[in-house]
Amino acid sequence: MSLVAKISIFLFILFVNWAHAKDIYILIVGQSFSSTCNDSKLDNFKEIYQINLQGNKVSASAPSLWADCNQGSMWVSLGNQLISSGFAKTITFMPIGIADASVMEWLPQGRAFDKLEKAISVVNSKSLRFDYAFWYQISPVVENNPRVYTKNLNALLSYFSLNTKIDKWIIASHPKCGASFDKRIANAQYLVSLNHLAKRFPGPDSNILGKEFRLDGCNFNNAGQVKMAELWFNSILEAENVNLSVQHESLIFFFKHLFGWQ
Repeated sequence: MSLVAKISIFLFILFVNWAHAKDIYILIVGQSFSSTCNDSKLDNFKEIYQINLQGNKVSASAPSLWADCNQGSMWVSLGNQLISSGFAKTITFMPIGIADASVMEWLPQGRAFDKLEKAISVVNSKSLRFDYAFWYQISPVVENNPRVYTKNLNALLSYFSLNTKIDKWIIASHPKCGASFDKRIANAQYLVSLNHLAKRFPGPDSNILGKEFRLDGCNFNNAGQVKMAELWFNSILEAENVNLSVQHESLIFFFKHLFGWQ
C-alpha cells in the first residue's frame, strides 16, 4: 500500500471517530445517584429511550426499568438538553445503579455483580455499543482507603470495557451526602478519570450545588436534577474536546514518526 493511501486511510478513520453519532447510547453505573432516587419524575420522553430487561430499545419511563428506586432521575433532563442542543437526534439510557452499592460490591462475589452480569448479557445479545458510560457514586464509609478504592474502580471499569463496547467513560467526583465527604476518594476518582488512553475522562462535581438543589441534603430536587444534567452535558462536551486533542497529538506523533520530523 502506498504512503498516500496509508495517510488517507488514517485521516478517514480519524474523521469517522470525530464525527459523533446522532443516536447516542449511555450506560450509567453506580449508586442511587446513577439510578432513580431523586425527587421529580420528569415525563418529557420525546426521542428519549431506554434498554429494557431483554436488551430491547423502548420508550423511556420514570422510574427506569433497571432502577432499584421508584423516584425520578436527572437523565431525562440530560436527554432533553442533548437533543435540544442538536448534539443528538435520540438518546437511549441504561441506568443500572444500586443504592448504597460500593465499588467492591460490583465486582465478583459482590451483591451488585449479578445485576452487572445480567446487564452485560442482554447488551451483548443485541450487540449494543455505548457512546458513553457514566460512573456516579457516593463513597460509602467502607471505602475510605484511596489505594483500595482506585484498585477496585480500575478493575470494575476494565471489566466493563473488556466485556462490553464502550467508547468513553465519564467519571464523576463523588458527591457530598449530608456531612459525608472524603476528599481523598474524590481525588482518587479524578486520577482514574485522567487515563485518556483508556478513554476515561473527568465528570461533573455535584458538590458545587447547594442545599437549594437538594431534596434531603443528599439527593436532588427538581431544580437539582436539571442543574446536574447541565453539568453532565458540559462533561460530555469537555470529554469530546479532550479526546479530539488526544487524537490531534496522536496524529502529530504519527507524522513525526512517518517523516522523521523533529
